[in-house]
Amino acid sequence: MHAKLSSLFRPIQGNGRVTSYRYVERSASPLLRPYVSCYWMSEPVTLLERASSIHTAAQIDRVLPDGCTDIIFTYSPLQDRYSLRLIGAFTDPFAIVYEEDSPIHHFGVRFFPGGAFSLLQTAMAEFGGSSTDLELILPGSVQRLCERLFAGRSLDEKTKAMEEFLLSCLREHGAVQDDVMANLLYRIFESGGKMTVRELAKAEYLSAI
Repeated sequence: MHAKLSSLFRPIQGNGRVTSYRYVERSASPLLRPYVSCYWMSEPVTLLERASSIHTAAQIDRVLPDGCTDIIFTYSPLQDRYSLRLIGAFTDPFAIVYEEDSPIHHFGVRFFPGGAFSLLQTAMAEFGGSSTDLELILPGSVQRLCERLFAGRSLDEKTKAMEEFLLSCLREHGAVQDDVMANLLYRIFESGGKMTVRELAKAEYLSAI
């Protein structure tokens, strides 16, 4: 995704409405901004913070389909287990239910449409609507990243670890630039998502099928 496009599109999520969890985001560095929408973290609030907040009845967040792909690091203190997974683009909304007696810590990087492929150079179509262990996609490349994300105690520390990993991908392979995809995204964003598939295909001299 070209740098100019990233200024036209910001994914909007339902995250952050659950009072028992804190949701925050960080912007990517200039080199990665064409590909990365944001880094984010969702973690349980402390007992003191929870006592002083107004609780909502439903402890649910809703995730909306936005064309983005995420890499998500998850840590369960009760099970003392962590994982690093690629979450493909979803076409339907889904809910995240928070269990008060089973707190989970999440850190993620949200890629713009086409951004994950540009950096990881792995076809994303087969991962749509699914959650896949990142080690299966990039064997031998993610164990050190997992260890650093687990060791990081703050959003800034985790962001630094992920940034360095993604920048190493950029240096090793270079980013794939897909001008047709960039043109299509530009038209979609500029129109506010109101162009039909047929109109997009005609504008770029492509088949609508």
